[in-house]
Amino acid sequence: MQIRPAEVTVDSLDPFALADWWRERLGWRDVYRTAERAHAIIEAVDGSGWKLCFVQVPDPTPGKNRLHLDFWCEDREEAARELVAAGARVVRRDGMDDYGWVVLADPEGNVFCVSSPGR
Repeated sequence: MQIRPAEVTVDSLDPFALADWWRERLGWRDVYRTAERAHAIIEAVDGSGWKLCFVQVPDPTPGKNRLHLDFWCEDREEAARELVAAGARVVRRDGMDDYGWVVLADPEGNVFCVSSPGR
């Protein structure tokens, strides 16, 4: 039996607002929303099949995420500025050798990284 990625699920206090926030940042589209089970799914528009699912939970996950999303871009500092302007916050900057990243948190505190090659 072979398995393949289907979607990444994110626990959320407000799944609709968080799905909207990520959809706008990524330029993705809505796939599914239901108030009955309080979850929303968005997907990439490039045909890659990637989806993010946001499900409502009664309280935030305590402590550090054990799994997080990584994104690549040409200019991580410009991307970080745009993400902060949209409601994210910078957690820290890090890197090694000629590779660096900015660790950010989305509006609900979920950690993710934006990386790009070093100078």
